[in-house]
Amino acid sequence: MRMGASMRAGLKRLTFLLVSCAMLGPAARPPSVVAQSRQTAGPAIRVLSMHERDLLFNRWLKDRFERVLPEIMRREQIDMWIVICREHNEDPVYTTLVPHPSMFAWRQTVFVYFDRGAAGVERLTVNRYGGGDLHKDFPDYYQAAWEPETIDSWQRLAQIVKARNPKRIAVNESETWAFADGLSAANKRLLVRALGPDYAPRLVSAERLVVGWLERRSQAEIDFYPRIVAINHQEAAYVLREGEANAPKGLRDALARGNRLQDVLVSEMKAGKTGNEILASALSKARAEGLVPAIYSHPIGYHGHAAGTRIGLPDMQGGVPGMGDYPLFPDTCWAIELGVRVAIPEWDNQPVQMALEQDAVFTAKGTSFLDGRQTAIHLIR
Repeated sequence: MRMGASMRAGLKRLTFLLVSCAMLGPAARPPSVVAQSRQTAGPAIRVLSMHERDLLFNRWLKDRFERVLPEIMRREQIDMWIVICREHNEDPVYTTLVPHPSMFAWRQTVFVYFDRGAAGVERLTVNRYGGGDLHKDFPDYYQAAWEPETIDSWQRLAQIVKARNPKRIAVNESETWAFADGLSAANKRLLVRALGPDYAPRLVSAERLVVGWLERRSQAEIDFYPRIVAINHQEAAYVLREGEANAPKGLRDALARGNRLQDVLVSEMKAGKTGNEILASALSKARAEGLVPAIYSHPIGYHGHAAGTRIGLPDMQGGVPGMGDYPLFPDTCWAIELGVRVAIPEWDNQPVQMALEQDAVFTAKGTSFLDGRQTAIHLIR
């Protein structure tokens, strides 16, 4: 059966889009794929064992407790942060606050963080199983602050709060951020009752503190992230037809336009600007250059779509209410995810969405790609 030109073009486009979704990182790239986007693929990077990952995470956690947490608490003017959750109903930030391996909270778990100024942030657990030695290789993450047989846990928590007399007590409740909304209604009710009329009115949302804690990368993390990113890239590829030596020029031009949109976006990423402001200015500049852009970039970190401002969503090119109103902060890592719509002359001007996603870091020096970016289409023979 012979196929018409439009059907052949459609199949080409389908093949291109399907292959574009494949994970073609340097460690996993099959021999038949010709890498064109970087000067050299380099040696395969060894993936750490689970034990090695735990040790690395725990080193980072200790450093983050000493450097990142005090900074974010002071930036948000929080004297005390209380995280309360229960087994089978863990707070979204729970696993970021405990040494690994730790798969779940034990019964009711309460963490208290109190800013002592020059002495740093005091870290206490009101937890039946303590927490001072949660990992034998990394002790002293928390000081156990409850003797279960002598006092009720809520009474003990109230004692801790009253003894330190904080002005602003942050708890994890938020209408905007799921990451910062881990305090259950029941635990909030019990907390308010325990604190009483003198201290309960001091409760405030921890949403900006939680987002700041989750999004901020320490220098040790920033130094290691290129290794993580180098393990895998999602990138565009083209299956060569018999006799073809390269992808159609229209596709190559589309990738170049996608690279230009990346340049436009990162040039607009400046500390203090909100995600919605960055989105609006980048789209305006791109359209003025004749591009047909869509921008939907997001932070990366503890979660795939991680905490931090949103620079567009696929269905929200006019801005993202709430999350997009949060400002951009330095020392954060990003999925620079976007696309341009381009008509391909070789395919009867059929439009193709050239979708790109590359990981980057934003620091005081600006935005840079963590392991380069794709500037040529991968060819599959």
